Amino acid sequence: MRTGDLGFLADGRLCVTGRDKDVVFVNGRTFHAPDLEEVAAATPGLPTPLAAVIGSTDPADGTERVVVFVRWPRPRREAAHVLAQVTARVRQALAHDDVRVLPLPPGAFPRTTSGKLRRRTMRERYEAGAYGAVEARWCDGTPTPADAVTGAVGGAVPAGPRAGLASSWEEVAGVVAGVWARVLGRPVDGIGVHDRFLDIGGSSLKAMEVLAALEDTFGVSVPPGVLRDRDTVAALTEHLVAAQGGERPEPARPRPASGDSEAVAVVSMACRFPGADTPDAFWDRLVAGHDAVGPVPATRWSTRPGDTARWGAFLGDPAGFDAAYFGIGEQEATATDPQGRIFLELAHEALERAGYAGARRAGRRVGVFAAIGESGYREVLARASGPEGGLPPAALTGKLPNLVAARVAQSLDLTGPALAVDTACSSTLVALHLARRSLQSRRVRSRRRRRGQPRADLDRPSAVGAGGGVVADRALPRLQRRGRRVRPR
Repeated sequence: MRTGDLGFLADGRLCVTGRDKDVVFVNGRTFHAPDLEEVAAATPGLPTPLAAVIGSTDPADGTERVVVFVRWPRPRREAAHVLAQVTARVRQALAHDDVRVLPLPPGAFPRTTSGKLRRRTMRERYEAGAYGAVEARWCDGTPTPADAVTGAVGGAVPAGPRAGLASSWEEVAGVVAGVWARVLGRPVDGIGVHDRFLDIGGSSLKAMEVLAALEDTFGVSVPPGVLRDRDTVAALTEHLVAAQGGERPEPARPRPASGDSEAVAVVSMACRFPGADTPDAFWDRLVAGHDAVGPVPATRWSTRPGDTARWGAFLGDPAGFDAAYFGIGEQEATATDPQGRIFLELAHEALERAGYAGARRAGRRVGVFAAIGESGYREVLARASGPEGGLPPAALTGKLPNLVAARVAQSLDLTGPALAVDTACSSTLVALHLARRSLQSRRVRSRRRRRGQPRADLDRPSAVGAGGGVVADRALPRLQRRGRRVRPR
């Protein structure tokens, strides 16, 4: 029986991932409709979080168009702003400009007897013109022919070189906005200096058109990565002004939100990764394209032909730890989780690299924010102690992941917050976020640190790996007031 579902078998279990016809093809890339629907449904202002996405080929010119249906009974005129936000979000996710958002009543979403959306039926109805009236009313974002766009500046940019014609920031910004308007088919006065290129209908193909036009206009080289990294008129203008040798203005960026105005600088790093014990060694391996994954060493565990976890990336000596240096007894060190031992070494190393070793950090509130996770070391200790137990008393605290940050603060005499964060896959990001907020709220006066926890996919093990990293951060304005040079990234 063919149901039209997509999925795979994992250990005898059927995992359904989607529908055969629920994929959208755009510029040679494949997107799953449910993923795009989540992007659309998350737009603030929609009355209900229901959306259906289809892909359709324009029979007139063969171009690809993406249609998003949202459930909105009797939308008022004010709904146009929310629908425009939906359009921008989906355009950015696709890097494709022809996205149309249509509000439909609840009864216009056909379903199967099991409750699944019948997207194919909705596509057939759309291509038959059933939603023509709705599209004519709400889809003012349908691409406009380039020759129909006019504006005060740059409605049509001359094809010949114009090197040196525009030198001030305002003049360059006007020409850049004009190029965007011509390529995107939008009025120039509808493009703000902080609008992101993909949000207002840009795509990878149109980015190449923009770059070519800017090179012809200003007579400078504009690499493809520039528009990716500087995707607003303001940021792109800064690059062009600098490329022409003109005076570079202060970065024109939106005013930061309240409570988020102080930037943070990374002042040092420390890491332990397979085959790389320093950031420099790790970078060299990345540049060389080194693959750290290999067969499981015989010193770790024995593998059999039928085992799935026969490959991995491992630290050279995870048990190597100078306990005496940190004033820790041999028995306590053995009972301490390796991630706690490694993190302590990395925290000390990061402070040394930042120039805050020993007495130099006295009187400073240094915080510790550790991303932690379950390592399985307690099971290792239990097996090593035998059937009668006999674990040392230090094992009671040594094997608790939530004491990793507290142990660092105690051993290094740090007086700021000490927080262990375990939010599964997002632990490191959450730890970084909390550390940054702590710096900005002055709970920490100097820096933050975080650890990248060892990770292993236990559901479908094919290769496992381990490693850790620490960064030491400080508030950027304070460094600048002290005359410290900071390299932008």
